[in-house]
Amino acid sequence: MKRSDKGQVLVLVALAIFVLLGLAALGIDVGYMYTVRHELQRSADAGALAGASAMRQSGKDCNDPTNIPDFEGRTTKAEAELRAIDYATRDDVTKSRLNTVPGDIVTAICPDPVTNNPMRVRVNVQRTAPLFFARVLGRTSQDIPAFAVAEAFPVTSNLKCVVPWGIPAPWTNSAPPTDDNSYNQGDKVNWEWPLDDTKCANKDITPWNLDNHVAGTPLSDIDQYLCNGSLQQLKIGDPQSSSISGNFYGIDFSKFVIPDDDDCPADAVNSGANFYKFMIEHPCACDLKIDLTAPLPPVPTEPGMMVGPTLQATAPDSYYKSGGGDIPGNADPNSLMNQDPTGYWDTSTNRPNSKDSRYSDNNWANSPRVVRIPVYNPDSSSGSPPGVNTPPGGSGPFKPLGFVGFWVQDVVYLDKDPVTNKQLGTIVGRYVTVEGIGGDAGEDSGGTVFNIRLVE
Repeated sequence: MKRSDKGQVLVLVALAIFVLLGLAALGIDVGYMYTVRHELQRSADAGALAGASAMRQSGKDCNDPTNIPDFEGRTTKAEAELRAIDYATRDDVTKSRLNTVPGDIVTAICPDPVTNNPMRVRVNVQRTAPLFFARVLGRTSQDIPAFAVAEAFPVTSNLKCVVPWGIPAPWTNSAPPTDDNSYNQGDKVNWEWPLDDTKCANKDITPWNLDNHVAGTPLSDIDQYLCNGSLQQLKIGDPQSSSISGNFYGIDFSKFVIPDDDDCPADAVNSGANFYKFMIEHPCACDLKIDLTAPLPPVPTEPGMMVGPTLQATAPDSYYKSGGGDIPGNADPNSLMNQDPTGYWDTSTNRPNSKDSRYSDNNWANSPRVVRIPVYNPDSSSGSPPGVNTPPGGSGPFKPLGFVGFWVQDVVYLDKDPVTNKQLGTIVGRYVTVEGIGGDAGEDSGGTVFNIRLVE
């Protein structure tokens, strides 16, 4: 080798070191940044879903100014943003939580400022991540952002845990006879989404007499609308009190059930009274495939309005004891009211409550007395498409307007029917917003059973 060639390898090695460091920066630092980005996205997703859960719980969007008792008097917007930031900062991002090192950014905005959708919350997160090998190239850190958007939406398909009752939407008596409890063609059906809160604000609910098991006075005009706490009949037990002739609000779910060998035995799925009772007591046991795009099966009015199975599956023990042994039968231990016998409607918060800690205060929605049912249009005027509205009377399919939530208030205690000598009883409940598991059938419809999902 010539003397002039000495040192060339050293130059090549020095140059190669810079190339190797560049490759290391690309491999290690870029991989590290992807790890940080993944953990940031996880935090953003968790925050967005937590924020949307506030809207699922309240049923109100982030533009609603109402202070919610469940949120300690905060609005839905305040609660959504508070939950979003809380959950976005719970998990570690590269061994430390967000907002614990300089350069972190965590924001929650509801409504989503990009789409202006008031049922959506957007969470933005960012961390300034230190780099390693890239330092020799003059790059010491990198700002890494992530975001997520989640929304609350009314469930319109495949809703789980549905009780086999279906009720007509409330109406205002505007057609003669205006003092009749029955729906008359020309009466105004009050189904609107979202509900105009001015029809509900600053109005007391209809009281309920727990000693006599009948509605007290004065009757509230919010019962003409699905306002929170409005009192509605969920299952008719007295044919004279039916608002639609021949329709007693029971539903045959057997055609919409997918049997399961364990929780929903195939041999139990039928159109009989036993399966109807089973579905009241165990509404989550069987998978239902119901959506708002197709009519429900015929409303069962045979045999005998399902009074016996309804009472056994709903009434408390006291229902059968109150008559001094005169009322035959026994309530089932799994009846809705027996599962939460100390439940009551808390007028101070206008929501259910219970002396049972499992269902008290903010846990009220866990009570078995909270049910989900479809609501339909009582207007069966001529010219309506088949299956869209309930027929004037008797069995027949109907297409739901939406799925709604109720808290079972009580069973109306009545004397025996003098003709049939059968005990009569109507189930009443109060309207509530509830959470539910299900999807979106793409119907432009509303309801008060909400689920949440990530959209971005």
